[in-house]
Order: sequence, then structure tokens, then C-alpha cells
Amino acid sequence: MLGRLFEQRARGQTSEAIRKLMGLQAKTARVVRDGKEVDLAIVEVVKGDVIIVRPGEKVPVDGEILEGSSTLDEAMVTGESVPVKKQPGDSVIGATLNKTGSFKFRATRVGKDTFSGPDRQAGAAGPGPNPAVFLAPRSRYRFFGQPSR
Repeated sequence: MLGRLFEQRARGQTSEAIRKLMGLQAKTARVVRDGKEVDLAIVEVVKGDVIIVRPGEKVPVDGEILEGSSTLDEAMVTGESVPVKKQPGDSVIGATLNKTGSFKFRATRVGKDTFSGPDRQAGAAGPGPNPAVFLAPRSRYRFFGQPSR
């Protein structure tokens, strides 16, 4: 009973932390459409769009750099304290902060496929026994030949 209370509390705190992280995501993206730069709401970005990110801006969605280079602060997502250098061909993560240069990248994951992925995983974990719980009875049977009760 007490274990379930702790589990519910931990899940609530995890969900709250993920919601706060999602709030850090960019609200708009500078997308190249028909050869022109257009500022769009993040929900209007589609997979395959080419997006421009300038110094000091947040990366709006996940993608792959096409041209330009920069250093990105990925601390809020990966925990890495040192900014990471990115160049063409490297992947970028939505909600990270562009520090130095500007670059163009192609959106590879948008909407629910991007930054909210961990939220779905946390919810999918759900209550239930840890798989390690089943290890002890199997080990007992292997060594002592007695089925567990």
C-alpha cells in the first residue's frame, strides 16, 4: 500500500517535470516556404520543412543540419553541461538553445514525435510489478528444482 503511494507520487512529479520541460520548447519556427522565410506556429511545421535558426534562438523541432554550423546547449535535454558543436549532417534536438552560429536544418520529427516522446513513455510505463520481481522465483527453480508458490 505504501509502495503504491510512493509510486503515484513519483509518477506525478515526473509528469510535472516533463510538462515544465515541454514549456521550454520554442513557440514559433522560421520556415523556408516558396523561397521565403515565414514565421509559423510550431504546430504548423511539417516533417521535411527547412527551418532557419539564428544565434540565441531555440531549436523548434528535431532535425538534421543542412548548412551552417553552431554550438548548441543541450543541457536541458541531455544533461550535457558543455555546448555541443554541430555541423551539416548532425542531428539537432527540439528545445535546445542555439549559442553561436546560424544554420538551416530539415525537420525530421515534429508534433508528438518530437519533444513529447518522453511524456508518452512515462505514461506508458504505468503501474505494475518491476520485471525483476519475476527473476527470483525463476532463479530459485533453476538452482533448487522447486517451483515457486
